[in-house]
Amino acid sequence: MLTYANGLKKLHRLDNIHFAWMDARQRLEFDDHSFDLVNISAAVGYLPRETWPLLLKECARIIRPSGIMRIPEADRLGLTNSGAFEKYATMLPAY
Repeated sequence: MLTYANGLKKLHRLDNIHFAWMDARQRLEFDDHSFDLVNISAAVGYLPRETWPLLLKECARIIRPSGIMRIPEADRLGLTNSGAFEKYATMLPAY
C-alpha cells in the first residue's frame, strides 16, 4: 500500500504528503500537537479492542488543541435503510 501511495504522490507531484508505516500499538512517530486533523477509518475490523485506548491517547497527543479527531466507524446493527451502508457493512470483517 505504501508503494502504491508513494507512486500516486510522485505521479501527481504532491510534495507536501508523506506516507509511513507505524504500529498503532506503539507510540506514534509524530511530534505533540502536529496535526489539525486525525482521521481513523474502518479500523474496528483490524484493530483489537485493547489497542484503542493507547491509539486514542496518541491521537489526542498529536492533534493540535483546536484540531479535529474524526472516527467515522459505524455500528453494523442494520439500523438504516441505506443500500450503500448495507453493502459497506457486508464488506467489513466481523468483530
